[in-house]
Amino acid sequence: MNAFADGCAWIEGDYVPVREARIPILDTGFVRSDLTYDVVGVWGGRFFRLEDHLARLEAGCGKIRLPLP
Repeated sequence: MNAFADGCAWIEGDYVPVREARIPILDTGFVRSDLTYDVVGVWGGRFFRLEDHLARLEAGCGKIRLPLP
């Protein structure tokens, strides 16, 4: 079975299966609610308009001065 079949998360610089996702207690998003959110669609195993998704994500991060890794 594919470890990422149920989704993935970005944790401390790595992609991990969503079941391994966790939030460190001192994470600024958790402590101060500094976050941005966007969802990319996937059809037939491929990202739909990934470049648009990444542009929205980058813009959202810029608005709250959250540096991208």
